[in-house]
Amino acid sequence: MKSIAVLFCLYLGICTGTWAKAASTPPYWPDTTTTPGSRCTGVFEEVGNHCIFVDKDLSGTWQDMRDVCHVLGGDLVNLQDANFLADIKDYLYGFGHTGVTYWVGSNDQVTEGVWQWINDHSQVKLGTPLWGDLSSRIQEPTGGSAENCGVLFHGDHYFMHDTSCSVSYSLICEQYNFHGIEVTGTNASRTDIVQEDSPNNCPSPYVIVAGRCIFVNTLAKNSWQSHKTSCESLGGYMVKLDDANFLGAIFDYLTQSGISHEFWIGASDDHQEGQWFWHDGSRVRMGTPFWGDNGTITQNPDGGVTENCGMINYDDHYFFDDEDCNANHYVICETT
Repeated sequence: MKSIAVLFCLYLGICTGTWAKAASTPPYWPDTTTTPGSRCTGVFEEVGNHCIFVDKDLSGTWQDMRDVCHVLGGDLVNLQDANFLADIKDYLYGFGHTGVTYWVGSNDQVTEGVWQWINDHSQVKLGTPLWGDLSSRIQEPTGGSAENCGVLFHGDHYFMHDTSCSVSYSLICEQYNFHGIEVTGTNASRTDIVQEDSPNNCPSPYVIVAGRCIFVNTLAKNSWQSHKTSCESLGGYMVKLDDANFLGAIFDYLTQSGISHEFWIGASDDHQEGQWFWHDGSRVRMGTPFWGDNGTITQNPDGGVTENCGMINYDDHYFFDDEDCNANHYVICETT
């Protein structure tokens, strides 16, 4: 049975080399990968409450790969919910789909600089947590009118980058629906709205950001443990950034407020090296789209036994970084 890659390189007329040889003999049909009990159909698999199909062997232009997704009953993947990127990253690493770059369903071909998800025309949020950077430390997208299509770039831990739509990359498709239930537009995303007066009555000095009460404390720099105590004295705890969309809302709040500092957060592996937990004992999610890389090919945390406390790093677009717990930084507190 031919792979889905062979089927569609034949369909699009882009078979070359080994694909051309493989496509020369029938039958031409895809293997189905649907897990029994899944809401997904055909070649799609359920990942993070979405139905996706990944093919690292087939590659083509952005439009070619979008055509493949259409024939399968979907479109290039929509990452409006940044937590879905974390699920996809785990899937790629867990099933050996790394080593290549993948097209996603974002572009700014209509209006330069205005990025949209092509399946529902919703706005692509710029900045953290979706967009990565390279050694220049300038956050993507950076290509201007020459680079109008979005990819998950394997050279940057599968953060999003912009690139020319005419180059050749692999595809991640997302199914249009779960057995007829339309999923377009149902993804959650972060909000840009910061309300000084909360309907949830956040106590002073907290303000509401994306439905949660936070206090960005820039009054004094101190150690992680000292600020843990200071947050508790204010009836709260060091902020828990367990949701990628909430990390994006914090990024919006800090950048729109003109704040440019490093901040302690409530993550630590002080009790067991490499095992990161929040204040309430829940695990810290590792990798993209939470942890940055300090402009290197090694993703944080990378400090070993000398850096056991978590912060968000202004120099790395407020992605997570590990730090010496005795270093002095400001803190973000949270209360319920």
